[in-house]
Formats: sequence, structure tokens, C-alpha cells
Amino acid sequence: MVLEHRKKYIAQLANVIRSNFNITTPVRREDFNQIVQILKGELNYRDNLDYEAKIERDNESFIISVDNSKPENRQRFSLAHELGHLFIHMKRLDENYWKNNVIEDSAYFRYGRGIEESEANEFAGAFLMPEDEFMKLYYNDYNITDISKHFNVSEAAVYMRGKNLNLW
Repeated sequence: MVLEHRKKYIAQLANVIRSNFNITTPVRREDFNQIVQILKGELNYRDNLDYEAKIERDNESFIISVDNSKPENRQRFSLAHELGHLFIHMKRLDENYWKNNVIEDSAYFRYGRGIEESEANEFAGAFLMPEDEFMKLYYNDYNITDISKHFNVSEAAVYMRGKNLNLW
């Protein structure tokens, strides 16, 4: 479970990233490619991996690997989740920390356990479904299916985002 003050920080971070990279809804695969390219990382799509996605440090860079055989909306959530690790836990936006703390074997896998995974999921939800936009749809009587279509995410992702926003 993510503490409220961390949720606020994560939501603000997701909004800053969206704003700085001019990301609009729905977040597209090309948007992820752009972010990774600008940050000088590598994004690999491969079929039938043993995991949905992972991010790992590679000297002063990073590599995100995604299972291309999964549905597109799952891939997008997994990519957003891995970006959460990059920005929150690997501190990619802190240039001083990033350059001075190269840990060769640091890797995060989607579906790990613990607070870091919960925070990465929180980031993914906030990045793909910004709170103000989500709330507008919710208060205009959009149902879970309509909201999932708007954001191009799964109904399960919408349900969890609504739950994290204390809507149900």
C-alpha cells in the first residue's frame, strides 16, 4: 500500500513527466519510445519473455525490455510501470545521483512484490490516467468500460486507479 504523501508525490511526478514530454491521452507506444530515446536508454520489444517487462541499469544508461506477445494495453501499463521505477527508485531525473551511483546489477521486474512495486503501479496509473482527467470522466457518469476505452487501458487498470483515488 502506498502512503498518501507518496501518492501525491508520484502523481505530481507523473504529471511533470507528461508535461515535459508533451504527452497526451491516450499515451501511445511512440510516447514511450520518445521518452526512452531522449533519456538515452534502450527499449526492446521481444516475444514470449519469462516476464512482462523489466528495467535494468546499463552503466550510465538503462534498458527496458517488454514482452511484445502481450496485449498492447498491457504493454503500455508495463512500460509506464518500468518508467515509474526509473524515475522514482533509480532516480533518473537526479543527474548527480544518476552519474555517481552506477549499480550494474540493479533490475526491476514487473510483478515483483513490495512497496517499490506498488509505487511503480501507482506511477503507471497516474501516468496513463491523470487524476483530473479520470475524475472528469467519473463525474460525467462514464463507466469502467468507457474510461478504459478513453485511456486505452484494461478495465482492471481503471478499477485499480479508481480504487487508488478512493472512488470505490
